[in-house]
Amino acid sequence: MTKSIPFFLLFWLAGGFLSFAQPAPRARDLGIPFPGTPGKFNAITDVAGVAVGYSTLIIGQGKNVRGKHWSCENVAFVQSPPS
Repeated sequence: MTKSIPFFLLFWLAGGFLSFAQPAPRARDLGIPFPGTPGKFNAITDVAGVAVGYSTLIIGQGKNVRGKHWSCENVAFVQSPPS
């Protein structure tokens, strides 16, 4: 329990410093031209027929022993509309 406190403080302090970081400028804001106009949310989900999702795959059986038998993978996907 006591070993987890310094790690918690480290991540808490790092998060405070990172909140002052400015996001990278967007290409359109820099004047880079793109065909078309952005949608309502300016996101890939604005495109009709596009599906976006994610899933966590847990592969393994038996007792969960660190480094053996189990695998957890996060998977994101984008499915374009049929042509």
